[in-house]
Amino acid sequence: MRVVYHSQLDVRFHVRGSGQASRRWRLIAPFVFEVDGRRWEVPPLFWTDFASIPRIVWPIVSPDELGHGPIPHDAGYYFGWECRQYWDDVFLSCMEADGIDPWKCVAAHEAVVRFGHKAWDDYRRQGTAAEQMERIVARISDETAVA
Repeated sequence: MRVVYHSQLDVRFHVRGSGQASRRWRLIAPFVFEVDGRRWEVPPLFWTDFASIPRIVWPIVSPDELGHGPIPHDAGYYFGWECRQYWDDVFLSCMEADGIDPWKCVAAHEAVVRFGHKAWDDYRRQGTAAEQMERIVARISDETAVA
């Protein structure tokens, strides 16, 4: 897969509540990328954990060492665009394009192939891509009203 980034990745770290699951990064601006000529856009205010890597593993591979790949991967899973295998492969291609060490690419890709089904299934139970997008739009509206 050929990956091209069309925008800068602009994220901010936020803590919402307690525990590892509450630590997330939020997109500040849309993140636009292309996979094999097909253009994708992740909307602002999308939340990501930059790969669900248990904290105990961070000394070996931390989430911020995987390049841009977690953003397209998490968005693809969240919105249900295409199929799960497609986004697992996009994740690998992004890491390779970002020059991540090959062993980290293999380890991270293998992890999502083996364990990503739970996240994929959970998001599918939450609704369609359109319903997931409505949640993002509502978040934007809520944050705009507060600002």
